[in-house]
Amino acid sequence: MIGGAAPATVDIPAQPDAAPPLRAGVCALLAVLALALLLVRAWRIDYDYSIDFQAYWLAGSRILAGQAGDLYAAGGGPGQGTPRALAASEFKNLPLVALPFAPLAALEYATAKRAFWWINLAALLATGLVLGLGVLPASLGSPAARVAACLALLCAFAPAHIALRHAQTTPLVTLAVTASLAALLRRRHAASGVLLAAAALVKWPVWALAALAAARRRWRLAGAFALTLAVAAALSLALFGTGLHAGYLDEMRAHAGTVMTGHNNQSLAAVLHRLSAPAATFDWTPQPLPPATRTAALAAGVALLAALALALRRGRAAGGSGPGRDVAEFAAALAAGIVLFPVAWDHYFLLLAPALAGVTAVLHQDGLLRRPAVSVALALSFLCLALPTPDRLLAAAAGLGPAGAALLSHYFAGALLLAGVSAWAARRPAGGAP
Repeated sequence: MIGGAAPATVDIPAQPDAAPPLRAGVCALLAVLALALLLVRAWRIDYDYSIDFQAYWLAGSRILAGQAGDLYAAGGGPGQGTPRALAASEFKNLPLVALPFAPLAALEYATAKRAFWWINLAALLATGLVLGLGVLPASLGSPAARVAACLALLCAFAPAHIALRHAQTTPLVTLAVTASLAALLRRRHAASGVLLAAAALVKWPVWALAALAAARRRWRLAGAFALTLAVAAALSLALFGTGLHAGYLDEMRAHAGTVMTGHNNQSLAAVLHRLSAPAATFDWTPQPLPPATRTAALAAGVALLAALALALRRGRAAGGSGPGRDVAEFAAALAAGIVLFPVAWDHYFLLLAPALAGVTAVLHQDGLLRRPAVSVALALSFLCLALPTPDRLLAAAAGLGPAGAALLSHYFAGALLLAGVSAWAARRPAGGAP
């Protein structure tokens, strides 16, 4: 933790010209306003196109009914309790992930979705608590001020509204990832690895943080991550057999090299495809990625990884290690990991809210927010990641050509900005002067 409860050697040293600490009253007001915004935008949940939760609920109901062998089969619809009939393989996780949804499936669908809404809200509030007390430095203000500021940021994020509205698992994954970072800053590497593995079981982009741990030779963290996943995989195989897992892997292989052009897919491949060719804004059918776009995506992905690796390597050579650098590396790796995977749904970018808060705190501690380029880049990253996509833009985007495709890709742009600023912060000497 980079705060008062951690050893002094773990704190980011504050610069003499640092800005005044956060004021609890102002932060509390912002938190209340942001929470009100979230409630207004996310309270309604009766969307029949909330496919993910329908898939979760249906998977849980099949386990309850002793029909686990049909986990990836087509089904659902009003006759089976969901608003829509679902195609095969709409449940896209390891079979083990379906188990926690079995209790929810004992409830009627709408009731279960509302219950999960409250679970997600609790996870979001818990993330603010962990972020404020376990990641942000104590010099930023009182514990209440830090927690309130984090809650204001999280609740203002449009991806949080989306995740609650459609009952996604991203708030729970965000909590696990934030807790993993807090454990890392306390040098509790085993706990950090276990939490990271729990998140990686549900969301693939989190694997980028495991790769970072291996690159940084945090073998205890990487070992705990690998062991947890191995235990989960063994348990899943024991409970559900090899057939389901073979089908799961076949489905993943079948979608390799494809892209979904729907506006809420903000991955590098999807963005390049939208920029290079006409693409339907509301089409979520996997399509083969054209060879030229595939080559461009591969080249851009390699260039991004190489730039981040070079920046992080220079940072380690310049100033060793430190909690500030750990936070910056975490943010850079996670931002890159989200956009490099073929699918990056808009709600995935909620994972970057804690990263944005942490990097802002690091730069504040080093007095670097006074640099216009840094503060403007962070502000633009926040706007790109926090604002929703206007309905009018969604309706008109297809007729705007590349300009419309670029405007639709604001979450992608925000992630790139955050990755760049974070990599720059990580390459500076730890606690270095501006």
